[in-house]
Amino acid sequence: MALNWILYRFTHAQTLHSLISDGGYRFTNLGRKEWLSLMVNSSLGPGCADEGFNPSMIKQRVRIGMVAGEKCLSPTWTSLIGFGFTGNYSCGNLKGDDPFKMKYIPSFGYILVQ
Repeated sequence: MALNWILYRFTHAQTLHSLISDGGYRFTNLGRKEWLSLMVNSSLGPGCADEGFNPSMIKQRVRIGMVAGEKCLSPTWTSLIGFGFTGNYSCGNLKGDDPFKMKYIPSFGYILVQ
């Protein structure tokens, strides 16, 4: 569904590894609704958001997914959905009301590339 479209859009890349290994940000334009549709009961913080491969905000980063925050340039809490989070999280949704009240909703996911 959504992730198939993301990978199709980057057909110029030889491998998925080549898209994410250098740490460079590659934008996709699926939107909040599509990313949230990947997990039941998922949510992202209000405000600005980056999505795609290696999006980051403040000190939070995700390999494939979306990072959202209340304020883009100030160190406020951020929320994430996707694969390969900063820290000890591999897949799911990390959200919260402030940095000290974060909640992790784990998920199990596959990234299938043809």
